[in-house]
Amino acid sequence: MISPVDLVDGLVTAMQDVADLVIAMGGDKDLIYAYHDRYPDQSSLQKARYEMRSPSIMVAWMGLMNEGGVDPWKHKISIALRAASEADDENFVGYNGLLKLIWNGKKDTNDATEQPIKYKSILASCYPMELESFLRQTDGAGIDYFEITVSFTEIGDE
Repeated sequence: MISPVDLVDGLVTAMQDVADLVIAMGGDKDLIYAYHDRYPDQSSLQKARYEMRSPSIMVAWMGLMNEGGVDPWKHKISIALRAASEADDENFVGYNGLLKLIWNGKKDTNDATEQPIKYKSILASCYPMELESFLRQTDGAGIDYFEITVSFTEIGDE
């Protein structure tokens, strides 16, 4: 099995390399970040989602499923999105726009050979990500945000 930390950090780095996505985060690539469980300081994903600022994107490993067969391990990843306020941000991008920037984002939009994130192998030992869902969620304060759920299937069984 690969390291969930390496997978999440690789996805965060790939998203931070998408200039238009960073612009949608007010120009601050650090607003695209990883959530890693670290007891006791970081042991509640629900709390971390509640504390997300607007705009920001938080990537968290949700777990592992055994699919059986030749490529048995599938990692579930959550990408929580908080869009900027439309009134406060001249570069406002709504939730659907953020999904498109993540899914179709490229490091260099002028390079015709550059692959969008959806086709990239974040780690050499995984297939490119699969989009599973894009759903509205509600945090502990009753505030809506959107969550993209993706999965990565390991190549073989390490």
